[in-house]
Amino acid sequence: MASINQNSKRNSIDTKDFTPILDPELERSHLENVKYAEQWQICCSKSDPEGLKYIVQLGVGIIVLVFSMIQICVADHDQDVSIYFSLISMILGIFLPSPKFIQNED
Repeated sequence: MASINQNSKRNSIDTKDFTPILDPELERSHLENVKYAEQWQICCSKSDPEGLKYIVQLGVGIIVLVFSMIQICVADHDQDVSIYFSLISMILGIFLPSPKFIQNED
């Protein structure tokens, strides 16, 4: 058992002694490959996932806002429209950033 443990210590690489040689061109091509691998193939184009998610969220949010506003405008006086005001405030709460208070050190 002790000989197995000693053999594994001899075969392991000490990471302190390992210094990689960085080639800027190789590093750049590696980063481009990583970025290329993270793109989504949609129909005939390649898209950035974060950008596509943002556009879809924005589109759905605008659709919900417009729908809620139309429902409020066409509602009868006796009809309850509180759900549409709640939808509008929820979507605006998602889109608008929360305020950040900074204290001055005077």
